[in-house]
Amino acid sequence: MRCGKDTQDRDVFCPECLGEMERYPVKPGTVIQIPVRRDPAEKPKRKKELTLEEQLAAANKKLDLLRRWLIVMTAAAALLGTLLYFSVSTSDAQQEENSRTRNYTVVESGD
Repeated sequence: MRCGKDTQDRDVFCPECLGEMERYPVKPGTVIQIPVRRDPAEKPKRKKELTLEEQLAAANKKLDLLRRWLIVMTAAAALLGTLLYFSVSTSDAQQEENSRTRNYTVVESGD
């Protein structure tokens, strides 16, 4: 399993790999996982190649998701802008009202 050399039917590692592993012993009770021996004729599975229609459907799905995200973000930005506008407008109106009702004027020094 480690170096790829042919071994006996029940052996997982060749004698050279076993010798190398014996130089680095594992403490008793340590859980180790030995890989499953696979048939050399078994080929790794490949991803299925999508047809043109499937690729187009996947692209349309992504595009639809992006459109929805854009709509939500635009609505959130509009709401935030509206709240900010009214917050600043109310603040200016309060300052103007306060300046009309007080009986003194604030003068900043020109230091």
